[in-house]
Amino acid sequence: MKRSTVAILLVLVLIFGFSACGSDNDSSDEEKLPSGSVGLEEDSSVSGNDGLQSDYPPEIREIFEYASSETAEQSGVCGENIAWYYLDHTLVVKYLGEDREGYIYINDYARCNQVIENPWKESLYQEITKLIIDDRITNIGNDAFSGLTSLQEVYLPRQLDSIGSKAFFDCRQLEEIEIPEGFRNEGVNIKYWAFGNCKSLKKVLSTENIRSIDKAAFRDCESLVEFEIPDTITCIKDLTFDGCTSLTSLTLPDSVVEIDGSNPFPYNCTIYYSNPDLEWYVAKYSDLCTWVKQ
Repeated sequence: MKRSTVAILLVLVLIFGFSACGSDNDSSDEEKLPSGSVGLEEDSSVSGNDGLQSDYPPEIREIFEYASSETAEQSGVCGENIAWYYLDHTLVVKYLGEDREGYIYINDYARCNQVIENPWKESLYQEITKLIIDDRITNIGNDAFSGLTSLQEVYLPRQLDSIGSKAFFDCRQLEEIEIPEGFRNEGVNIKYWAFGNCKSLKKVLSTENIRSIDKAAFRDCESLVEFEIPDTITCIKDLTFDGCTSLTSLTLPDSVVEIDGSNPFPYNCTIYYSNPDLEWYVAKYSDLCTWVKQ
């Protein structure tokens, strides 16, 4: 009788023991499931094609939608919730966070006299010919795309607020750039040396969307043949058009009331103006340019 009782107790212990272990293992497996460890792209709440407006050329939208960590030859991160993908000579920059109000920045790669090489500069600077940036990105950081010596085609984001210092410096094969309407349709700030030394740059389209132009923004753009200064500009900063040897004439709108520095215009350029407040500057720069009052 005692042996039967002991045997029954042993069986019950084994049954409940295995059951308990099984329960613990299931709980342990659940605890081991990764929490918050998904990759940047997989964590996105937006689909890949939401970042470009519908009026982009179909082939550009197709490249933008196709770009991902799985399809790219190289990829990485260049800002908070911002990823970059390189495929077939094209650099695609996507915002992968939730849609929100406010500014969305591509990293600064030069600040406080420190230069941190952008992630594509070392191995891809001669390979990238096309750049497509998500429309929701508002700010391009300093030195972000500088030194991309083969870059020929750029699609700037429609919500762009500013182009950082030297953002496209020394992009020697870039021939044309179109300025978008900007963040909240308020125009774009172009910072110090932003397009400096872009030797092949011939045209800057939609300049009416420019809100401000900083010092040396277009310095040494020796192929630039025309530039329409918008009436949002009140001051021509030093070295803005210095070295633009193909730029033979400029018209200053009445909004310009100040000219800064010693060499803001290309040598021997003809400057057309009508604002009488500029007469003092006409005398100051008479040896640099030919001035024609309209």
